Amino acid sequence: MSMKHNASEPALHINEINVKDKYKFLKKIGQGSYGEVWLVLPNNSSSIKSQTKQHVLKRLDLRPSSNNPTQNDIESAEREAKLLSTLKHPNIVAYIESFRSSDGFLNIVMAYCEGGDLYTKLKEKKSKKESLTENQIIEWFIQICMAIQVNHSFCSF
Repeated sequence: MSMKHNASEPALHINEINVKDKYKFLKKIGQGSYGEVWLVLPNNSSSIKSQTKQHVLKRLDLRPSSNNPTQNDIESAEREAKLLSTLKHPNIVAYIESFRSSDGFLNIVMAYCEGGDLYTKLKEKKSKKESLTENQIIEWFIQICMAIQVNHSFCSF
């Protein structure tokens, strides 16, 4: 897959942005080997409505002193952000923005899904020892297939 940078894409190499100037961190909702996922609110928003709209901020640690990310790791993370910015579909979480911050992180901001994700829904059903209905399985299967179709239309292998 070849994704060339053009002038209309966000410049991810600018490190002058302080992430805390852009977002208020509410709580950590996930963590992995390369970073963290936070529930955030945008700061300095022009409208009251968007100030109450929560987002998810995925922070990938690209500092040389941390997990020793290779140039390939960094390029892969930036490709992920660029690919997410192109995907627009009701069954794919909405991309808001991405930027490299002054603390050495790549930040990817996405819409917050208040209802949770499929994994959470399945865990809830399992903990309650409830079965999924055939209609629910078919509905989710169709939504997953539609999202995969959109992904494949953007990727040529």
